[in-house]
Amino acid sequence: MNARGGLRGIKGDELVGVGVPTTKRRLAAGIPLLVEAYRFLRSPRAQLDVERDLRTTRRRTRFLRRITTPPRSRTALAVCLSEEPWEIKMVLASAAALRLRGWRVVVLGRSDAASRLRRYAAAFGVDDFVGYDRFTPTGAEKAELEARAERLVRDAASFQEAVGWEFEGSSVGVHALSSVSRRLLEGNPDPTDPAVRADLRAVLPEAFFSVRRAARLLDAVNPDLVVIGETNYVVRGPLVDVAVERGVKVAQVQRLWREDALMSRVVNSTTRRTHPAALSAETLERLAAGPWTDAHEQVLRREFSDRYGGVYEMQQAYQAEGVRRYDKASFRSALGIRPGRKVVVIFSHVLWDANLFYGEDLFDNFGVWLVETLRVACRNDTVDWVLKVHPANLWKRRFHGSDRLNELELIAEHVGELPPHVHLLMPDTDVSTISVYEHADVGVTVRGTPGMEMPCFGKPVLTAGTGRYSGLGFTVDSSTREEYLGRLETVADLEELDESQVARAKWHALGVFRLRQMPLRTLRPTRIAGGDGVRDDFVWTPSSPEEFRECGDFDLWVEWVEEGATWEYLHPDPSIWPEGSGASRREVRVEGG
Repeated sequence: MNARGGLRGIKGDELVGVGVPTTKRRLAAGIPLLVEAYRFLRSPRAQLDVERDLRTTRRRTRFLRRITTPPRSRTALAVCLSEEPWEIKMVLASAAALRLRGWRVVVLGRSDAASRLRRYAAAFGVDDFVGYDRFTPTGAEKAELEARAERLVRDAASFQEAVGWEFEGSSVGVHALSSVSRRLLEGNPDPTDPAVRADLRAVLPEAFFSVRRAARLLDAVNPDLVVIGETNYVVRGPLVDVAVERGVKVAQVQRLWREDALMSRVVNSTTRRTHPAALSAETLERLAAGPWTDAHEQVLRREFSDRYGGVYEMQQAYQAEGVRRYDKASFRSALGIRPGRKVVVIFSHVLWDANLFYGEDLFDNFGVWLVETLRVACRNDTVDWVLKVHPANLWKRRFHGSDRLNELELIAEHVGELPPHVHLLMPDTDVSTISVYEHADVGVTVRGTPGMEMPCFGKPVLTAGTGRYSGLGFTVDSSTREEYLGRLETVADLEELDESQVARAKWHALGVFRLRQMPLRTLRPTRIAGGDGVRDDFVWTPSSPEEFRECGDFDLWVEWVEEGATWEYLHPDPSIWPEGSGASRREVRVEGG
């Protein structure tokens, strides 16, 4: 097929594009230089920061540029649709580990103009580069897909109908609605609303285009493995969907709440809607088969202390500055809790953030769940209720330039004035989350992190949907709305968890906090004050194969990618795994190089 009409294939190391005329490709070759010039004029100090880091990185990665790829090597597609240096280095560190084990790596950038990514990739010795824009559908194809999207948007009657939109194996409705939800900062974008409909008209065609791009990209590269960070929304989501549909192994690598560690999992047809930080039931059973010791208790307490004590910059963003631990009397006094009353805490989710990816809800969305839960709380004065507004609202509102709190808007519109036994705990509170776990009696969430943390303190948590820990034996799960709402009505009768339930919760938390983490040594986290303000970054540390082997982190990761029996990456920490599990005897080893 010709360049205008479709895929011509791979010519040498060059990936020839889809639907991009040859003349345009030649013109695009000069775009990276223009991009660099624009960046320098816009923010010279920030660009100088990057130039200095590139020089340092090139010096330390010289040994990677000496690697030769064996013939008939397996191919990995390393996806980096960002120009953020920390994300670039995270993906390229994965690529380095693969190349040292004999893999061929192709780096995918957002476009041929992704000059910063290309330069870092070259520093890491990766010259196979392709811009995703090379696979843009033709004009006629775009028109056909836009018309298809227009028909869907025009006829959409409900949120749930739009969620179910599928296109050539991809959940385009989920990706489009989630993108619109983030743009509008609304948890329940109604497709019949003119503003939502306008955004869907802009977003849904892009999801369709991404499905076709993904198919043609995978045809051209034919990878055995895809390495990617974010796996959802309208650009990355369809790529992952199509790869999973074709049976290509997808390894997700990302930071969650620790800047000094990564989490990784295999995304397949079974785990596509599993939370990246989940621990499998099989792994929990292996852990819980052993005794919970004082040593394990100390490790878990330290993890909680670090998470909520300011040790991790990323986790610190999820609570206000100056938070402190309260004793029980001070906690109850600060919230206005009446003497002798049970305290039930409703842990609100960020109503518009990633609410469609990781489980099935009993209610249409987080907003409906919150309203219905608060209505019961207002009626049920046998306990005191606390609505803990998600602290991530602090930085997410700053990031999106908004001062809105969706929770308060929903209360004003659908609930009205709260009675004296229902209290608000705002995002900027100085009451630490640990104090809430310690001094409240019951938690309520859909699938939030408190559902795996609060049971470690012996407290029951009611859930209103499936998720990463539902059904694992330490939460109170409901299968219908009526069952859930009924439990809220009788919440005063709930008792603390028994010893075995608490032990399972603790093993689960330790598995997620320690074993699911991939502690970093190859990359050292840092924060740089540059022309763009303070930004996260990584510093690449090894400068030889021997130093890379000594780090061991990414080599363990690639061993798991190649041979791992579990879909979740598990760190072989002998201080955590119970004796006899097999994992505790596994030695950390690095081969090749």
